[in-house]
Amino acid sequence: MRPNRLSEISSNKKMKINTKVRWLLQAVVGLLCTGAGLSMAIDAGLTKLQQGNWFWYGTFALVVFQAGLCLMIDSLRLGNRYGIAGIKVLKWPIK
Repeated sequence: MRPNRLSEISSNKKMKINTKVRWLLQAVVGLLCTGAGLSMAIDAGLTKLQQGNWFWYGTFALVVFQAGLCLMIDSLRLGNRYGIAGIKVLKWPIK
């Protein structure tokens, strides 16, 4: 029974490390996509003002921006659920 308990502890540590890595990657990629999408949307707006071809570029910019927001929000959910990086776990109702 002893080795079973040790393997269980080991798997819990691995799961926590994998969750931390996932949280970190999601947060960083979310921030990068949000910034890149916003910059691309501004560039598409400037292209529109100069009577250029802007529609598909602007659409893709909004998709990248929204994907970044979704990744950031999901990373906050992960951090909140597992208490990663000093994020306090919120309990409902908040008093």
